[in-house]
Amino acid sequence: ATHNPPPTAMRASAALAVAALAALVALLQPGPSIEGQEYRQKLQVAIDQSPPGGIASKATLLFLHGWPDNGKVWQKQIDFFVAKGYRCVAAELPNHGDHGEKTTWGYDFDVLASQLNSLALDLRNTSGGESASRVVLIGHDWGGWIGYMAQRASPELYEAFMPMDVAPGNGPLPFGVMWRVGAYQLFNLVAFLIGLLPRVGAPLGDWLLQNAVTYAIGPLTAWA
Repeated sequence: ATHNPPPTAMRASAALAVAALAALVALLQPGPSIEGQEYRQKLQVAIDQSPPGGIASKATLLFLHGWPDNGKVWQKQIDFFVAKGYRCVAAELPNHGDHGEKTTWGYDFDVLASQLNSLALDLRNTSGGESASRVVLIGHDWGGWIGYMAQRASPELYEAFMPMDVAPGNGPLPFGVMWRVGAYQLFNLVAFLIGLLPRVGAPLGDWLLQNAVTYAIGPLTAWA
């Protein structure tokens, strides 16, 4: 008798085959040039709003989003704080939204932390008045992690730092947490590699990520 593999095994095999093909395509792509100039760049700015009517800003609030968001995720908070007299700037990570730098491989976190510090330094030097030159960093998710790195590298740039939904990474994680984190990141890596495939890769990778998030935590609209 002929025994056909169960549908679940077939789907898993197909997914692994696609991931292997995507990984091969990724390996054949040229990697980023390592010349150091990326450390001197600044993160791109998605939103920059100041208090209305020429009111002197109390301080500059610098927002950095996480995955899979972009700078626009902070708009409601920015509207609130601008009305309270703060200048608000939302930076955008590479390959996120309309303002983030477009690069195939992205950058390592130390590069992003350096770019965040370059932006903070620029805000301190260009904001009018002593109060406005005070920069308060607010980071969410990966933006919080990068914020930790930036603040530890150049603490003099920031009046305060407020991370949200991220831990500082001190101490080992329990195994029950480690395997879930590892599985989650492995899935993200597979979706990223699929996204490098020509033509169909990007929409397919986005679809996988969006549906995985919806399956894990429910529709994103419920969190708006």
